[in-house]
Amino acid sequence: DPISMTLILINLGQILNLRIESLTSPETPVTPGKNSLKYGNL
Repeated sequence: DPISMTLILINLGQILNLRIESLTSPETPVTPGKNSLKYGNL
């Protein structure tokens, strides 16, 4: 149904926002790409 689809999209958006914040945070190491791949699920 469209309701579950919108919920999935909202959840994906929140996950992407968390990853973007972790990538742009000052505590990020020199290689943010590898860091996001390793710890993106935390």
